[in-house]
Amino acid sequence: MLGQAYLDENRLEEAEAQFATLVRLAPNQAAGYVNLGLVYLRMGRYDRAEAEIQRALRVSPDDPDIGLILAAVYQLAGRERQAREFLERGLERVPRHAKSLYALANLYARSGDPRSSVRAEELLEALVGAAPANVAARLDLVELLVRHERADRATMHLEELQRQIPELPSDGERFLEQALQVLRRSQTDAVATPLRRFRDFLSVTPLYQASIRELWGPQGEPAGVPTLTFSPISVEVREPAAVLAGIHFTDVTSETRLDALTAGVSIGALAAADYDGDGDVDLYIGWQDGGALLTYHSGTFALQPIDGLADLGPSHAAAFADYDNDGWLDLLVAGTQRIALLKNTGEGRFRDVTRTAGLGDAPGAHAVLFVDADHDGDLDLYLATTTGNRFYRNHLDGTFTDQSEPSGLSGAGGVSRDAAMGDFDEDGDIDVFVVNQDASNALYANQRGGRFQDVAGASGLAPEGGSRAVAVGDYNNDGFLDLFVAAAAGGRHALYRNRGDGTFESDRRSSAMVGFGCFGTTGPMPTITFSSGWWVCVPGAGRTIISASARKWSSEPATCIRCGSSLTR
Repeated sequence: MLGQAYLDENRLEEAEAQFATLVRLAPNQAAGYVNLGLVYLRMGRYDRAEAEIQRALRVSPDDPDIGLILAAVYQLAGRERQAREFLERGLERVPRHAKSLYALANLYARSGDPRSSVRAEELLEALVGAAPANVAARLDLVELLVRHERADRATMHLEELQRQIPELPSDGERFLEQALQVLRRSQTDAVATPLRRFRDFLSVTPLYQASIRELWGPQGEPAGVPTLTFSPISVEVREPAAVLAGIHFTDVTSETRLDALTAGVSIGALAAADYDGDGDVDLYIGWQDGGALLTYHSGTFALQPIDGLADLGPSHAAAFADYDNDGWLDLLVAGTQRIALLKNTGEGRFRDVTRTAGLGDAPGAHAVLFVDADHDGDLDLYLATTTGNRFYRNHLDGTFTDQSEPSGLSGAGGVSRDAAMGDFDEDGDIDVFVVNQDASNALYANQRGGRFQDVAGASGLAPEGGSRAVAVGDYNNDGFLDLFVAAAAGGRHALYRNRGDGTFESDRRSSAMVGFGCFGTTGPMPTITFSSGWWVCVPGAGRTIISASARKWSSEPATCIRCGSSLTR
């Protein structure tokens, strides 16, 4: 059908015309109303979408898939309570409808209150009963049972998962066994890391991909996003080049309207997060003398101006984080002159709280990190600057205090270009790695009690300097966080493999992995990431490109990146 083809390609106006014709020709068929409703849903015209789906329900009142679309309309329109109530009524008629059970469980889990979390557990139990072979649903249930400290039930379901999965990479098996051992000792507080790593390995298998597809709602996939192959047959590919040949990116910049929104703008900062809580990922972009939010709805971005960014200077970095633990992602933007902390009011707007938060004297920064450095349940702030780095402790009352010197994180006073966090020594706390332009790089090991110690020399990382950017990721799938350090113009890029004992070794195959150009320019400092994503954003040189790939979200605010062949194991 031509209308469906237009819808798949996100050509919404053409799809609207086709389906409007269909409902005139076949007013007693629900399909026309449903597809027209989906068109309006992607357009963000929720009132029109609701009207068309209501017409479809008058034709087919007992179809749970149509009801699921109406619930999605309610949710996207900010009427989550109405969405929950509607899905609850639908489950009274069709209690084993898997997609409705999954959608309703997610709605309750998002609300955050204890009673809703209990209801989410009940729904996931019902879903597993209705679809016992769905490994994605069972794993969601395991994670929720762990949060509820129900170790016995979580162990039972995880053991059932172990029986259901025909094969896993050896490292995936290792993390599954670790998770089971911890759960059998009823240590639910220690199972999060092995369980998360097990899920990372499982999520790329055909079995998991087929399971999650069975639970998808009605909105479909974003324009240009390819899917993994959902073949039930697991085929071992021995030639790495064959794997790389199957990974493609599709430029969907025009379809998302990003080119029109950022035309002529040279972007120096980018952050990605679901700041408005509607289930999709939005962007913040910063440029020479300001910035804006790009809110994503149903396949396209819309520009949202933002206040509080005067006198920042050119933007270098930005980050979303819930610094006050109110459930809404706030925004911090760093320029050359100062930083701005913008509180999310929960209404799609931000308020400048920089001075009241105790950050009025904070300098500009090249990189920012929100990290719970002292493990007290709130996010502290780390700034990589040109005049000695800053660490601000969060008091969870809306204020921060400068603890740079007492913490040991201030550095030697040179020019720091980037920073990354992670548990690099596998001791259960967060460490910080900083790359410097005019000094050796630093690895700050967390000593607990708000203290850090530079262990770069002992770790095998110290000699490198003249660096511009860092990325963290497990490139060889051994369960340990590795580092890729990009050098300034004329320098040597380096890939460091984490040995798992707190030390690193340089992987000399780094030059085969990636080459970077334009590092010595006067434009925005590049930032790199290991994470391939559903979206890859490459701002700079007056144009922003968005591409799609079958992985998780990542953003790459860089100019002039040239990618070569990937490393093979």
